[in-house]
Amino acid sequence: MTNKVFLFSDHIFTQLSSLPEIANNKYLFICNIDLKMLFFRFIGDIFQSSDIIIGDLNFAGFAMACQEDKIRWLSEQLSQWTNANIIDETASGKIRSLYPPPKPKTTRPWAVIAFSCIGACVIGLGVILLLAYNWDDMTKAVKLSLIFASIIISHSVGITIFLRSQKFKALGEGLTLLGTILFGAGIFLIAQIYHIDEHYPNAFLFWGIGAFLMAWAMPSIAQAIIAAIILTFWAIFEGVDFGTSMPYTFALLGLLLPLAYKKRNGLCLCVILLAIAVSTIFVVAACFNSVNVFVSLLSLFTAYTAIGILHQKSETFAKFGSVYRAC
Repeated sequence: MTNKVFLFSDHIFTQLSSLPEIANNKYLFICNIDLKMLFFRFIGDIFQSSDIIIGDLNFAGFAMACQEDKIRWLSEQLSQWTNANIIDETASGKIRSLYPPPKPKTTRPWAVIAFSCIGACVIGLGVILLLAYNWDDMTKAVKLSLIFASIIISHSVGITIFLRSQKFKALGEGLTLLGTILFGAGIFLIAQIYHIDEHYPNAFLFWGIGAFLMAWAMPSIAQAIIAAIILTFWAIFEGVDFGTSMPYTFALLGLLLPLAYKKRNGLCLCVILLAIAVSTIFVVAACFNSVNVFVSLLSLFTAYTAIGILHQKSETFAKFGSVYRAC
């Protein structure tokens, strides 16, 4: 009489079936059976026999997980089965030996990232205010030296920490964000030093491109978010103050989308989608009337909803479906 019942994928079953305990039919394994069908076909037999035990499994989540998650999941289940006397330590050890030891879960310290970004913004504003307070007493050479030195030091130290220290990676990302803020401030300060009377929205364009390049070079979610925000301001100022339509904004924002998918980051995706929506208002309004703006936004949000529905049917990007539909 079989006294153990487990649900497994074919891959795990192939590995386990070589063990003597399993080869001798001590355990019953049911592989790749639809759980609803399993319920209706076997639930009666299971409740009629007190000797049959079903392992505490989550088959759907197991099948959708990546290989590393499978190994980690199996390790956790083995510990539970051993504690419940479903299998002994010997069998557990043999099963574990078939796979490399699971790596510990590495979660991004989002609190550290958030405070690092906030700290970078505060420090950046402090540096800008300090320079502004003493600006008139400085020579042009000192001004330029301070601007370039602050940008180079922030990015150099930040990138070094970001690439070499896993523990302080968020701090490194915050320092590079500070460097990006100082880069934008430097553009305006240099224009002020040399009295450059230029088309001022171009400063936001160059600033946004700088953040865009940093976002892909690192890669960095924080840089991608700030790039999307800055490029949106570029489209806004061009449309409001000069009545100029800047459809190139969509190209730059669209090129940030693969980064959000690569990093599996819903917040970044949400910011980019909202940036595209806001940019649409000012890009379309610069050339057409309010009716065209309404039609464009309606079409855009309809597309978001459709893409969201398609994403929810995908196993890989299911969580992004709610982001598209919320935007």
